[in-house]
Amino acid sequence: MNTTAYRARLATLDALFGHAELGSRYVLKGGLPLHHVYGSPRRSDDLDFNSVEWHPNEITEGREHQLVAFAHTLSEALSEAASRYDLAGLVVQNKRLSDVLPTLLAEVGYTEDRAAEPPFEESVEMQATLSEVVCAWQEARLDGVRVVVPTREDIVADKLKVLLQQATRPNPRATDVWDLWHLITSTTPEAETVARFLKQKCAVWADLRPPTRSAFHVPTVRERAAEGYAKLPEAHPELDAPPFGEAFGAVLRFVDTLPLDP
Repeated sequence: MNTTAYRARLATLDALFGHAELGSRYVLKGGLPLHHVYGSPRRSDDLDFNSVEWHPNEITEGREHQLVAFAHTLSEALSEAASRYDLAGLVVQNKRLSDVLPTLLAEVGYTEDRAAEPPFEESVEMQATLSEVVCAWQEARLDGVRVVVPTREDIVADKLKVLLQQATRPNPRATDVWDLWHLITSTTPEAETVARFLKQKCAVWADLRPPTRSAFHVPTVRERAAEGYAKLPEAHPELDAPPFGEAFGAVLRFVDTLPLDP
């Protein structure tokens, strides 16, 4: 793949993870590492970054300042990376701070037109988050570009945490059960590590009690997961997804191996 949008994504990853400060403080999450590093057929184009240093969920002036500084520093690095990917311009644009969590929502605008001025018409969605716990990460390559991504066990623990959270939230996500099914059936994650990470991730959320195996068997968790999974064919028609019962059943069988309280 050599589309302009894809080169813009690679340039952004190169700029961020090649930067002495940013490259040591953030990881790439979401669909890009799942597809390119962990072999998932699910495709996602968004750039999703997360601080490796955990910050509480509350919004403060200091955390907002860190996110603004992230955008400024990344924009400077992007201006240097653009020419390496045959782009005339590359910039963080349309920046806004979440009013719920310490998160930056923005776009990476790009252009091949040397006469164009930002904000550019074409862009890739991007976000940077401070308040999600990342327990373990590793270096990887995405089309030759060095990136830092969460480990398989960290991703599994994160998506298990989200399953519990979605039971009380209005809009369940479409991809979490699919992602879990793929991750635990393609290569079995280490159960003790997943359990340890899951406890750490749940501990910082006021609406989550210490996770138990039985919590995943609560009917509301299954119902909300099924509601989200029903959106999968429309959101990702490229996937040959198993029936929900098969996918969720595999997730529950894996959960039942975790060394958590009953």
